[in-house]
Amino acid sequence: SSENFSEIMSRQIISPVRWEENIRFALENGVDRFYEIGTGKTLSGMLKRIDKNIPCINLDTQDQFEKMKET
Repeated sequence: SSENFSEIMSRQIISPVRWEENIRFALENGVDRFYEIGTGKTLSGMLKRIDKNIPCINLDTQDQFEKMKET
């Protein structure tokens, strides 16, 4: 319902993102690299602030994405 949607969106705006907590959880559970799909390097920059050794592969184009899927 539209009331439920409004409530959810209101909570989304005022709630913390918990990015670092989620990244650390992923690392503790065996994730050893991340992929940023699309233009820009916002997420990889945020990862570097958590740990400079976290591999993050940027895939800016459809061609790069297709090549990554083949490996």
